[in-house]
Amino acid sequence: MNNIQMNEANKRNESFIRSGEICDHQHSKLKEYYLGTATGDYRCSNCFAEL
Repeated sequence: MNNIQMNEANKRNESFIRSGEICDHQHSKLKEYYLGTATGDYRCSNCFAEL
């Protein structure tokens, strides 16, 4: 499992939404961090939505 910073995930998710693509969230999970601290949330590695 990989990690992603919350701000980066939010930017990538907004970009994915604008693209109009559809995601079924069957990709791997990314553990979300904010300023180096785990938030307890996970993100889809394809669309970066919170899972």
